[in-house]
Amino acid sequence: MCFDQTTSLITFYISVVCFTYLLYYGIANNNKYDKIAAAYVILIGLMQFIEYFLWKYQTPSAINHLFSLLIIFVLFLQQFLGSIVFMYLFPNLYPPIVKNIVIFLLVVFTVFIIYLLNWLNKKNMFSTPDKHSCRLAWAPFTVLAKTEYSRFLFLIFLFFYFGIGSYSFGAYSLLFGKMFEGWLKYPVRYSVLPLTFLLTFFICFLVDGSKYIDIWGSYWCFAAVAFGIISCLHI
Repeated sequence: MCFDQTTSLITFYISVVCFTYLLYYGIANNNKYDKIAAAYVILIGLMQFIEYFLWKYQTPSAINHLFSLLIIFVLFLQQFLGSIVFMYLFPNLYPPIVKNIVIFLLVVFTVFIIYLLNWLNKKNMFSTPDKHSCRLAWAPFTVLAKTEYSRFLFLIFLFFYFGIGSYSFGAYSLLFGKMFEGWLKYPVRYSVLPLTFLLTFFICFLVDGSKYIDIWGSYWCFAAVAFGIISCLHI
């Protein structure tokens, strides 16, 4: 996550500019890889739009609570809309049965998110800077880490998030003896997110997870800028 509301807003603006360029370039040149990249960029950038309001309203309030809930909703949209756009742009990458399975998972994921949002809405949530750093600690994940049941809900969320996300990133193509051409055309573009994720995972869980759990927000802040700019460079 970014370190204050100004940084969050600037990061969001950068993602909007990159989104606009990629969408225009993708339509003008019939480049479906830029179209899907545009979808990724704006869906990632929305996290910084939410953080702007979380930073702006740094008192326990209905507004902070609402935008804390929207963190989960936008994470859901990233995979839901990302998969729909990917399915539309690359209809022949996977066998039809994979498409049907993904559609089924999207329906189940939607039902689960409705339940999760209602469950979280009953909790007292306030996203505020973590005591170990100046980064925001996202309230939904603080709540989801507290009890055995909440951790179970979190694991279900992660299952859907990464399972569906792997589809929209072309990862399952390897299971069918194919390779998503986007990886070959734009290797840096398609490596920046997983490599950054692995680095974040290493810092969080292998260095000192208790003090660096809030670094996952920084992952989104960096991704909103880095992925957008790298995508615009077509590398």
